Amino acid sequence: MRRAALVFVGLLLVGPMLVAEPLAGASSHVRPSVVAGNYTFYLDYQNTGYEASGLLLRRNHTGNSPPQVTVQWSTTGRHITMVLTYRPKPGNYATYTGVVTEAGLNSLSNPGTMSVAGTVEGTWYAVKTT
Repeated sequence: MRRAALVFVGLLLVGPMLVAEPLAGASSHVRPSVVAGNYTFYLDYQNTGYEASGLLLRRNHTGNSPPQVTVQWSTTGRHITMVLTYRPKPGNYATYTGVVTEAGLNSLSNPGTMSVAGTVEGTWYAVKTT
């Protein structure tokens, strides 16, 4: 729980500054069954080093990450966009963009970006575990 809280601390700190909108709808070019599953999610928020947490993505383009984060995701070609929202504060969310790979989402050598209100705040990748 401590790690998950650290991973999403950025959402708490910048919540009042958020202006971007979550995904309006989910569309997919990569089959949802390819993306759906459990992941070990790694986030390097503001160059503080990668912290790991769990991430579950469902076939219906939703998901969650403990302790209190909901996910909406969509794909265009091999590119993925996820909006993670911190449940106790509905206005606190960040957008994660990246690429679907054979091993998961992005990679340590080629991470995706995490943005808050259009400003890149970190990098991330996720390794599929099931």
